[in-house]
Amino acid sequence: MPYEFISGRHAVLSVLTNPRRVPSKLFIQNDLPASPVLSEINSQAKTRNVEIKQVSRFTLEKKFSQSGRSHQGVVLISSPFPYYQLDYLLAKAAKQTVKSLILDHIHDPHNLGALCRTAEIAGFDAVIIPKDRACEVTPTVAKTSAGASEIIPIIKVTNLNQTIDKLKEAFITVIGLETGGDKNIYQLNLTGSVALVVGNEGKGIAQLTQKKCDTLTEIPMHGQTASLNASVAGAIAMFEVVRQGMGKK
Repeated sequence: MPYEFISGRHAVLSVLTNPRRVPSKLFIQNDLPASPVLSEINSQAKTRNVEIKQVSRFTLEKKFSQSGRSHQGVVLISSPFPYYQLDYLLAKAAKQTVKSLILDHIHDPHNLGALCRTAEIAGFDAVIIPKDRACEVTPTVAKTSAGASEIIPIIKVTNLNQTIDKLKEAFITVIGLETGGDKNIYQLNLTGSVALVVGNEGKGIAQLTQKKCDTLTEIPMHGQTASLNASVAGAIAMFEVVRQGMGKK
């Protein structure tokens, strides 16, 4: 069975509590001070019958450190990340208002992790990523997201533009974040079912994908810097959706 190494306390705990994952072995540094998170990790590992091995920091560094990335004293061996199907979101949209985030070929795992973390905190229903030429959910993404990538459904699709067509058929308004958009985001009504599209770090949203969107919107900027980081722009837009939703309650 394929497997991957997950490091970082919150990421490891989220994998252990994800019923769609199959964790097999947990390595814990043997001289770590007690903490509530470590206690919960041990408890969840025992509940799921995961083998627990106490090892030295040297062993963890030798076996699992990647490019200096901190493991925080815990490493978990688990089955690969389980993606959702688009049908999950479409079925949910048939019953209630849904909010989703579409990522148009994000390459940086730190951006993907940050966007997943924000989407989960903002109460979004799913994150959609393309199958090719984009970052997948990796252990780095899991750690950067502080485990949020294990909580929010992440859907991998073959064709982003065809996916947008299906979302629109389900009465989901697709809004692209792009400099020079038709209106700024604070002028839009974001209270229905919406899908926000965040573009690639360098090129933004692809031209064809822009045409597929119901509207393009921008975040007003007042300084001299040309643009916002993709994860920051996505966070601003997602919490504008949250703000407008709170106004309806």
